[in-house]
Amino acid sequence: MDDTSYSLIVVGTGFASTFFLHRFLERAPESARVLVLERGEDTRGKVDPAAGQSLNRWLSTLPELFSATGTKTTWVSNVAFGGGSNCWMGQTPRFMPSDFRMRSEYGVGVDWPIGYDDLADYYEEVEALMKISGPETTPFPRRGPYPLPPHTGSAMDALLARKHPRLHVPAPTARASVRTPTRPACCGARSCRTCPVGAKFMIPADMPHVYGDARVTLKLRTEAVAVEIEGGRATGARFRVGERESVAKGEIVALGAHAIFNPYILMRSGVSHHLLGAGLSEQHSVTATVLLRGVDGFAGSTLIPYLGYMLYDGPHRAQRAGCLIESLKTYRNFRRTPGRRTEKLDLVLIYEDLPDTRNYVGLGAAGKPSVHHGAVSDYARLGVAHARADLLRVLDGLPVESVEVSPAPRRTDFHVLGTHRMGRTAGEGVVAPDLRIHGFPNLLALGSGSFPTGSPANPTLTLSALSLRAADKVLS
Repeated sequence: MDDTSYSLIVVGTGFASTFFLHRFLERAPESARVLVLERGEDTRGKVDPAAGQSLNRWLSTLPELFSATGTKTTWVSNVAFGGGSNCWMGQTPRFMPSDFRMRSEYGVGVDWPIGYDDLADYYEEVEALMKISGPETTPFPRRGPYPLPPHTGSAMDALLARKHPRLHVPAPTARASVRTPTRPACCGARSCRTCPVGAKFMIPADMPHVYGDARVTLKLRTEAVAVEIEGGRATGARFRVGERESVAKGEIVALGAHAIFNPYILMRSGVSHHLLGAGLSEQHSVTATVLLRGVDGFAGSTLIPYLGYMLYDGPHRAQRAGCLIESLKTYRNFRRTPGRRTEKLDLVLIYEDLPDTRNYVGLGAAGKPSVHHGAVSDYARLGVAHARADLLRVLDGLPVESVEVSPAPRRTDFHVLGTHRMGRTAGEGVVAPDLRIHGFPNLLALGSGSFPTGSPANPTLTLSALSLRAADKVLS
């Protein structure tokens, strides 16, 4: 190979790219050469959490990078080495088996072309790599214990767990409950997006072997412009450093830029598909405040110590969205009543949404994608409409004074999905089950853009598991 030819070109250094590259390097020969294109700068050595520094300097709201229509959503990203791992909350629940079979189980959405069992081993591998803290029992199938013990919750969490066994459980999370070789234990400061002590899994600190591999060339402050395509195959990538554009040749090209920027890059490359960019979605959530009687609802060793699955699965999903409940513990949310400050439970009710073609990513002006997002499905709205009645049923018989659900949804849950969805055939999706673009055997689109439907659960663990699986499939 010459100096501009590579076995693999990867765009982005976030979860999707890094876990794909991790597996590729495990299986590729020593002669392999990899080029990684990262639009942002390097944060390594520039941030010292122990000194009270954070990554806020590198955080960007995505609307700064695209033109938006019809949305008030403020998606937050991290245009820097390590991508979203620098600013995520660390939540890592698995999807439920039914999330992959929505059409078969409930008659809504579509079925994924893969099932829970196809990802089970990959879920376990990602959990080991991230050193997840998690519960002994889970509502989803899982073999053996999590790598780290669970975080602790409040007295109210204990009562809910007793009333709803296997459904109100310690949250699986990449925030370490005990010290690991690379991370201290969570300090309980509850500022998890920019962890002040480095207890949260982050790619720069926890997977240095990937980008330190001698076979890898990492180009920072380098924007991927388009994929070079010839004869139905990707031949390389065009990229920009400052005002200068260059081309690198590659035998395989894997896009892990983001669910907004992956379809944009593909469109600029001349890839055409009726679902490319279409169906942009995220979750739809509201907050709830529960005032308690004589029981503590505030204690817990981290920001979100427990998850509730009481409204997640069941026959109701045939008519309205499933819901994942987060117990949220923040210092600004104490109760105002003297002597009863902690007799309060703050919840986030996270509802799934169905993809809608009125929400989409397109080619915009001035070198930016255009994002159209404003439609929320009746399926999600109906789930929210039942929130208070459902919560009263969940809390029935417990020491509760009142339940109040916010009338307005939260502005975002930060999870962008579905813009290059997976399908068994080109008629059903943009990418195949192994995340290769239909019709382009050596071009992949990684990440949550490949999800055919959403889920109430956070997407990071699932998209990382999909990347490991994709690398196995491609290399086999």
